[in-house]
Amino acid sequence: MALRRAIASYWNGSAWVDIVNAGTTENAVISLEYDDTIVSPTLVSIRISNKSTNPLSGNASTARGQFTNVFATTDFLPIKIRDSESQLIFFYGVAYDVKEVWDGAMGMVLDVLCYDYSV
Repeated sequence: MALRRAIASYWNGSAWVDIVNAGTTENAVISLEYDDTIVSPTLVSIRISNKSTNPLSGNASTARGQFTNVFATTDFLPIKIRDSESQLIFFYGVAYDVKEVWDGAMGMVLDVLCYDYSV
């Protein structure tokens, strides 16, 4: 398995929280695309594993994944992405668009579109 070097974190209002699978330190970032174009804001597209702990629950709030409420309830959630080895922060911006989608291979995922603060 390839080493997942990019660690994404979100600001919860008082601290940075790494996006990891519940109860583990395993990185929940499935894929990350980084687009840095001259004279436009840096764009990052992150796909995050958002598996539910109880997908067959009759209650919609417990059937959702662990990150659904984090990203759905906060507009322009601050995001930073750093390298796991050097701890270098290579992106700092906001979550601009969040979509919860079904992926046949991965289950429920969140597709998060982020822009840096130069927007």
